[in-house]
Amino acid sequence: HVGGDYYHYVFLDDSKTKLAVVLADVSGHAMEAATVALRFSDILRYEVQGRDEGTEILEGLDKSLKGQIQSNMFVTCGIGVLDLTRKSLTFASAGSPEVYHFHRETSEVETLGVTGIPLGMTLPDLGDLKAFDSTEKMLKSGDRVIFVSDGIEEACDHTEELYGQERLMSIIRKYSLESTSAEKLRDAILADVRQFLGDVSQEDDLTVVVLRVA
Repeated sequence: HVGGDYYHYVFLDDSKTKLAVVLADVSGHAMEAATVALRFSDILRYEVQGRDEGTEILEGLDKSLKGQIQSNMFVTCGIGVLDLTRKSLTFASAGSPEVYHFHRETSEVETLGVTGIPLGMTLPDLGDLKAFDSTEKMLKSGDRVIFVSDGIEEACDHTEELYGQERLMSIIRKYSLESTSAEKLRDAILADVRQFLGDVSQEDDLTVVVLRVA
């Protein structure tokens, strides 16, 4: 099986203090999407060189993808840059799904609310509008940051009900309060989505990346 979901981790500096977490999703399905995902991976390796800001990387990816993929295709992408020295996360979005931040101190789950335009699209002049939005969050011990592809929130059961944000946030809160590992939280999310689907076939890729703050 092949598809268009893609994730990658890469240090942006020689001292390895800034780690980029990249999550992307190519429009379409199967081989057509997988082929673009492979091309995206090659372009990403070039565009991260000499850059340490998520928005700058997205701008480079966007320019490189235009003309390299079919006009009816695009790539949503989120880049979280984890600053290990400052213990902060800067997240930049090109139309990516929500990112979830569990705060250990308050036991609350927050959505970052960052928007943006998917990569590779031919658009009219945006003027002073920014194509890619970003936000910075300070992290504390026990926090978790969860990146998901749209296949998680948009999973649909036999009644055509969506899995949705509320159920996802509930699972994140439950297992984060239990101080489970990043791997166990990831597996719990995937297991809950599959339980929600029941006998319904999975229609989209399911991707989950979890950061646990030590």
